[in-house]
Amino acid sequence: KNRRSPPTASLRASGDTHGRDTLSFTGTDSVGKLNLSGTAAANQFVFNDDTLTTEQLSDPASGDTARVVSTLHSRDISSFDLGRANGDYALDGNTRLSAGLGYYSFRSRGVFEGAYASSALTGPLAQDYQTAGTDLGDGHVFNVSSNVRRDFGGEDHQLTAAFTFSSNSVNNASTQAFAYALPAQPDLFEAFVTADTHSSTDLKLEYHGPLPGAAKLVAGYEFNLERDGSDRTGQLGTDAADATVDQAQSDRFSSSQAVHDLYATYDRSFGRLEVMPGLRLEGVVVDTDQLIAGVTGRSSYFELYPTLHATYKLTSAVQLAASYSRRVSRPPTSELNPFRTEYTPLNFAQGNPDLKPAITDSFEADYEYNGQKFTYEVDGFYKDTHDVVSSITESLGGGALLATYENFGHYREGGADLSASLKVSPKLSLSASGDVAWNAYANPDAAQQQARAGLSSSAKGKVNWDVTPKDFVQLEVYAEGHNVSAQGYTGAYSFVELGWRHKFGDRLTFEATVLDPFNTLREVSFIETPTLSQHTSEYPHLRALQLGFTYAFGGGKAPNSRDFDFGGGGPPH
Repeated sequence: KNRRSPPTASLRASGDTHGRDTLSFTGTDSVGKLNLSGTAAANQFVFNDDTLTTEQLSDPASGDTARVVSTLHSRDISSFDLGRANGDYALDGNTRLSAGLGYYSFRSRGVFEGAYASSALTGPLAQDYQTAGTDLGDGHVFNVSSNVRRDFGGEDHQLTAAFTFSSNSVNNASTQAFAYALPAQPDLFEAFVTADTHSSTDLKLEYHGPLPGAAKLVAGYEFNLERDGSDRTGQLGTDAADATVDQAQSDRFSSSQAVHDLYATYDRSFGRLEVMPGLRLEGVVVDTDQLIAGVTGRSSYFELYPTLHATYKLTSAVQLAASYSRRVSRPPTSELNPFRTEYTPLNFAQGNPDLKPAITDSFEADYEYNGQKFTYEVDGFYKDTHDVVSSITESLGGGALLATYENFGHYREGGADLSASLKVSPKLSLSASGDVAWNAYANPDAAQQQARAGLSSSAKGKVNWDVTPKDFVQLEVYAEGHNVSAQGYTGAYSFVELGWRHKFGDRLTFEATVLDPFNTLREVSFIETPTLSQHTSEYPHLRALQLGFTYAFGGGKAPNSRDFDFGGGGPPH
């Protein structure tokens, strides 16, 4: 509904001990039948990262083995600006037109240095060098959206037509020099320039309407077209002065993916029981073109995705639920490019044009209790994904490694999600969530790759405390256990986040947040294959203290006690 309200606006400024600074402005206004809102922000991030990798290599041709230790330290300074504007206009009492416009741009400059040392002094695995380089990047994202909604009266009876278009481009220029101690050879200089583009067009028509028996119908059609392009040029030499273009490291690739969806859901209640079956019909066409090599490809497929959800209200506080759904995860077209990209003389990446979408059959059963002070939910699940797309690392010989993608047989997962919240008092509340599952990878088409299985778990706890009417404190703890992967597993990690908000009246607030105060965040991964044993530890150095002020103008007020948006570049959770 169109509601007249006074203009509101807020200005926020923050900075932390890592040089991550933010300045943002948001505002809303109403002019007659038109509602407007917008955001503008400027940010800078400084990111330091250290990686240690140990490997046990085996050269397939010679049978030689060697232990390798490599290190890499990087420092990246990035800045980005964004702006968003949205408008909502009442054409008449039953029809509304909405539109949005957004723009995002970024710039980054990174420097890095590292070393690589093999225990082999002779033979194909004898490698010992120091390396250093730079990485410059910039890009922008533009998006526009609009929709028209027509209400026909009654509850949830409407027709909506929506259009969304987004376009982005990313440019990158990197240089890297290698000073060799082994083998005896001239030093190496590499320079790569890449330009990547992506666009997405989405059209959607959706109808919500009542049916006899107090049932509801949702039906619609959606079309999505994604286009990608990549242009890469590589130069090789002994230094920047004599580097020339290497055609073997130059590539142009374009791709498109068109998806047509027809879908419908039917929702009806039978007393305490509510049932909602649904079906989506999806047709996909993918085209690829490796322009320099003159190699084109096309694939298409059609799939049905049924769903069935049922809920039963056992009591006013207890609800049972069960569901089945079939879902799809399509590989991005960037993973279909068969060109072999060189990042260093010993590290390569290559897409797989034969990748198929991964399809998951998911079964769930849920028990939910909602009391006045205590709520909890237990969700048991079993998921079976076939043709799961996995990142695979393989040895090319001579210490060189290739990262690519495969449809790695089946991935099966069974376990339970648990969550609970307790309102201890009007000022103090606790919440916790976690999951435990048995995960298994099996690839019957690759005899040399053994099935892998293991137990995974994660947990998150949160404390919200209104210390005084003007002070709010939040503590968040996150931990994740080992997780099995297609070729090994990832290690456990944990971290803590802490926030304090103080209100100086109705307009001005102060916030202080601490990310990973105990410096416990580590990202560890293991790969075990017949020709490669690899252990990688990454230290992202995210520990930081951030201070910020927010001031509200016009009819706006300082934010009430609510969850913090813990910034600082931590992992999603």
